Amino acid sequence: VQGVSVFPNPNSGQVNLALSLPAATGTEWVLYDGLGRPAYRGTLATGQTEYVFELDRLPPGLYFWEATSEGRRVGSGKLVLQH
Repeated sequence: VQGVSVFPNPNSGQVNLALSLPAATGTEWVLYDGLGRPAYRGTLATGQTEYVFELDRLPPGLYFWEATSEGRRVGSGKLVLQH
């Protein structure tokens, strides 16, 4: 996997994730709260390039995300969640 985009940002509860290459087996997207605790974890289907995650149950705030594939970080960034 090369290149991960997360949008829109700021976000109101439905986040889109796009990969430049299809996901490998075991590709995962994790959203962390401001204290570094996992707040959401999603496993990406092998071969897919686009995903939609529903985050409307999470409180508004600044989150940090990380995408990993085969044990390596393939993307990371910040996400502002506002309702």
